[in-house]
Amino acid sequence: MEHEVHILEAQRVFDDFFKIDAYLLRHSRFDGSLSPVLNRLVFRRHDAVAALLWHTDRKKLILVEQFRPAVYVSGKDGWTIELPAGLLDVKGETPVESMKRELIEETGYRVESLDELFTYHASVGGSTEQLTLFYGEVTDADHVANGGGEDEGEDISVVEWSTEQLVDGLKEGSLSDAKTIIAVQWLMANKL
Repeated sequence: MEHEVHILEAQRVFDDFFKIDAYLLRHSRFDGSLSPVLNRLVFRRHDAVAALLWHTDRKKLILVEQFRPAVYVSGKDGWTIELPAGLLDVKGETPVESMKRELIEETGYRVESLDELFTYHASVGGSTEQLTLFYGEVTDADHVANGGGEDEGEDISVVEWSTEQLVDGLKEGSLSDAKTIIAVQWLMANKL
């Protein structure tokens, strides 16, 4: 069955760092008919990169902790433990180049080689953002800067978690960031 989408109207309803577009559309249904006219909002956001950064000497995952206002206003603590990550918002920069830059800025580690694992939609229900996940390994010799995102006005703490802490974090819910949960499950299935 071939799918059809008919966009009847598109309008930008919010235009700042994030953008929101409103669409009136119809799409093909599984029974072969067209849907009624639907009003849908799409959250437009830069694509992003994130990395599983494994410290081979210490057998720990390098993570970052930072304050996230959206988590806080949803009734949670607001400080999250997550993978180092960043937006693809530098013109001409490849995802690998962006991830290497972000790793130095956020963690202080220089990574020579990153393996691209996969790219996925962060939230298929309403966001255009796609996230490319990488895997890289570091040693103490690769630590070349302070990290912490200070150059970008960020307040980031670098944390290291053992495999036991990762398993506990999944079980007890102290890991609540989707990209981090996906990455930790990949790590457990493929490397540990």
